[in-house]
Amino acid sequence: MAVGARANVDPERLGFFGLSQAGWIIPLAAKGNPAVRFVVMMSSPTVPTAVQLAYQTLTGDAVSCLSIADAARVVHDHAPRTGFDSAPVVAGLGVPGLWIYGGSDPLIPVTESMATLEGMKTRDPVT
Repeated sequence: MAVGARANVDPERLGFFGLSQAGWIIPLAAKGNPAVRFVVMMSSPTVPTAVQLAYQTLTGDAVSCLSIADAARVVHDHAPRTGFDSAPVVAGLGVPGLWIYGGSDPLIPVTESMATLEGMKTRDPVT
């Protein structure tokens, strides 16, 4: 990474921080990149794109559509598991990662995204 070449930057402390759909891009950019030491993701899905988009469509503005709990249940039970899925990439990152979620996010299926990450904890090197 170019920023790591700067004199005022410690190249041993470089990582990525991203929001929302960066959760699909940053793992791809970080995987296998020896300069990357960590990733921090905020409100970023770890589910396939179709799942996230179905959830977002069902919650709408979180007032006029389904409740967050109902949307999560419908998406879990019925959304197609198609589109890009970052979970296999995240599982193979090999660097520490921090995912930060809000419990009432109308755009990201938090429960399912967290369950995906929890399922990775049993495999190395995910912590």
